[in-house]
Amino acid sequence: HGFDRRLRTLKTLVLLRTSDQDADAADVLAMLDAHLRGVEEDVREVKRVLAEERAAIEETRALGQAAHAQAKRVRAMQARLPAHLPGDARISAERAAAAHTQEAVGMAPRRPATAAASSAAVEAGAAQIAPTAREPLSESAAAANESAPGPSVGVKARKAAPAVPNMQYLTTDELNSAPAYMRNRLTIDKVNSAVDEVQDIFGRKYEILRMPHRQLSTEQKKLQAGYKQLEMDHPKLKGLLFISETDCKTARLVKSDQTGKNIMSVLRHVQRLKEISVGGLKCWFMVG
Repeated sequence: HGFDRRLRTLKTLVLLRTSDQDADAADVLAMLDAHLRGVEEDVREVKRVLAEERAAIEETRALGQAAHAQAKRVRAMQARLPAHLPGDARISAERAAAAHTQEAVGMAPRRPATAAASSAAVEAGAAQIAPTAREPLSESAAAANESAPGPSVGVKARKAAPAVPNMQYLTTDELNSAPAYMRNRLTIDKVNSAVDEVQDIFGRKYEILRMPHRQLSTEQKKLQAGYKQLEMDHPKLKGLLFISETDCKTARLVKSDQTGKNIMSVLRHVQRLKEISVGGLKCWFMVG
């Protein structure tokens, strides 16, 4: 078989050698050469593209492995991430925008609270009549009030309740700065959840004070009257924006048990709240 193949090759070479004398055969061979060169160029291009695609596949595989590793790290970080992030600029901006919107419609700004904290604050408001205090209006607010159109003839002007500022979350360093006996077994998540709860109690109280009397339910009218009466009975509460232990009685975290007392002590220690006692009733007002 090898001899036959060599013989056929020799015959072909002899034909090609003698074909130089034939002009037509020379043209055909030239055309075949051009086609062969074109095919060779196409084959080289295909090989180049295949090499690029192979490299791209390797890069994609490496990128996929890196993405899976990154996702694993992110899941691990998410599992260890605290529920509250002090100093989060995005959250602060959202709260500021919400506060501005609520002030424009005459409502006390509140941060969103957990369902349990909201339920506890509603029960606290329905169960007890709490003390009240008012915060002096700033110079800019007073000037705005003076420039605003006055009430119609025969209509008594009503002084609006102050807006409730947002209490800042604690950092881990702040919590660790409290004495060990005060921290006890408190975690940063529990303390910052309590901050949400306290914020909600403040917001609900001053929303009732802000609402016109005719829009209040019977129970809310009793609450509003109780807030105002306590302020008149205890003049040293004037100018303070505060809540009392009565408001916190049915709260989930800041009620008057040992854990609640520890939380309030920590909030006082880190200058989120200050405590004042009037007639045997403990009250807390915001700092700053």
